[in-house]
Amino acid sequence: MQLLYLGFVQEANSRRYRFQGVIPRDRITSKSTHLDFSLCADMALLAKYNIRFQDCPALCLEILAGGLSHDDSAVQFSSYTVTSADLCTYSSAKSAVEAAKPPRRRPRIQYKPADSSQLKWPTLR
Repeated sequence: MQLLYLGFVQEANSRRYRFQGVIPRDRITSKSTHLDFSLCADMALLAKYNIRFQDCPALCLEILAGGLSHDDSAVQFSSYTVTSADLCTYSSAKSAVEAAKPPRRRPRIQYKPADSSQLKWPTLR
């Protein structure tokens, strides 16, 4: 099943993310089946777990993909509310990935011109 992101709708303090599941057809002449999914995420919970709003579609996609791969009950996700456990799992996985990255090194900048350079520091009188 392929999952397509259709967008979101802002409803007070929550966003409802819409996805469409497309089951590929066996033959060209047969119709493809579409399933609609809706996941609701509370903005206060996103702020509590330090998850950016831009990451929320990816979070919802992970929830859908994980849930649909374990059992084929798509009815559970036809209207699903993102829970604190989902956000905690996503946040801890994201922080583990960030911690595994090597630290960024600042390039070493030499501010003083070399002795062989024609540029000289001005002398203070």
